[in-house]
Amino acid sequence: HWTSAHQLPEVTVDAAIAAEVLCYVPDAVGALTAVASRVRPGGAVVLSVEARWGWAAAQDAPAGGIEAALSGDGVVAIDGDRWVRTYDRPDVEALLRGAGLEPEAIVPSHWMPDGPLEDAMPSSVSLEQLLALEARCAAHPVWAPLHRLWLAIGRVAR
Repeated sequence: HWTSAHQLPEVTVDAAIAAEVLCYVPDAVGALTAVASRVRPGGAVVLSVEARWGWAAAQDAPAGGIEAALSGDGVVAIDGDRWVRTYDRPDVEALLRGAGLEPEAIVPSHWMPDGPLEDAMPSSVSLEQLLALEARCAAHPVWAPLHRLWLAIGRVAR
């Protein structure tokens, strides 16, 4: 069900997904708290948010995105273009905990597709090859922090 964090349906669900939402609202903890309030005890909230460094280096990052990422607190506000909150791992954990969720998984993702290495991705790549490339990036000392997204699961207390 598509909605906004400010106007949620009166439902109780086993799981909720907040994909690419929390990086575009001023009060991410409040929005996630509202989403989590609709999930049954023991249920899960799955989310994705923009990662700090990989977002700034991706092809669709605006001019000035790298400077904003390097000099700021993770909030990139470029006049006339966009506003986005980017996250590092401690930020994602704090977001989950701030909304009353127990972090179950926080996983970096997207070095190749839609990330800073998009142009380096082979033109014909199988899912297995892509996953292997992503795993190599995750383990690499230089490329590891440059992923585009964080994927996370938070569990609602029982």
